[in-house]
Amino acid sequence: MARSILPFKISSTEPQTPLSVAPYNSRTVLHSFDPNSFEENYKYVAFRPGYAVQAAELNEVQEYFYKENTLMATMINYWGYYVGTPYAGSGDEGTSLRYGGPGWDGATPLAPYGAGNQPGFDVIPPASQPASSDIPNLVTVTDNGTSITIQLNQGYYLTEVKTGTDVDNGFKYFVYLNYEGALGESLYTTTISKATSGISYVVLFLTQTYVLPEGGGDGATDRTLQDNSAGFYNINGLGAARVSFNFSGIGVAGVNGSTGFDTISPVLYIDHSTGKVRYMSNLIITTV
Repeated sequence: MARSILPFKISSTEPQTPLSVAPYNSRTVLHSFDPNSFEENYKYVAFRPGYAVQAAELNEVQEYFYKENTLMATMINYWGYYVGTPYAGSGDEGTSLRYGGPGWDGATPLAPYGAGNQPGFDVIPPASQPASSDIPNLVTVTDNGTSITIQLNQGYYLTEVKTGTDVDNGFKYFVYLNYEGALGESLYTTTISKATSGISYVVLFLTQTYVLPEGGGDGATDRTLQDNSAGFYNINGLGAARVSFNFSGIGVAGVNGSTGFDTISPVLYIDHSTGKVRYMSNLIITTV
């Protein structure tokens, strides 16, 4: 099934992006914007001594910049209306609670609410609210009575690498959550038993990988990183590697959890004493 590439809208014909056409040959569409294949989540073009620089690589660096810039601007628009005093209808009116913004020390979905869960126009002016079809639904919460099922859906999350090792540097990236392999969405679905008190945190795990052009070394490789300037992938034109960041599954910390806090990217939490499900910024998701 095709995946959503929101907030991007890429034509099926050229020019798909300003630099996707010949002779510029950027592969950003191939690596990121094809709804029928996985997002590669390449964040760095890792130039290597002794290998020629491809024009396509330099063009992709530019498109990476505008891709991340677009995602950041979109996130600010989606989240900005809710920052501060709880909005009317949130259930938190009249409390001292404050809603923080996105970008916490964890993983933040691109949009806090899906199209079917948007507050009314008294919260977001119609002229500023995207069309419902343009709003991705990234978090699904199901109340099972004695338990709660959380599913994190395909789409972009702002996150950082947290492995408990030296690769953790605090840099943040927009990483697309892919449903890969036979397990698919089950890797990002968890069911948590309800409790009378305490907090459960729903978290993501993240990996960092160096990907080489096929034929350029051991480890992860990608044939499409070979030189494409002649209209085909040339094994004699090996260029830069890529640094890819990908989610590897969902976890639970805190009450009824089994995960430590030094290697996780929290997305949301469940306050069992109140039945409130909230993002790490305190923004309400639902009550169970």
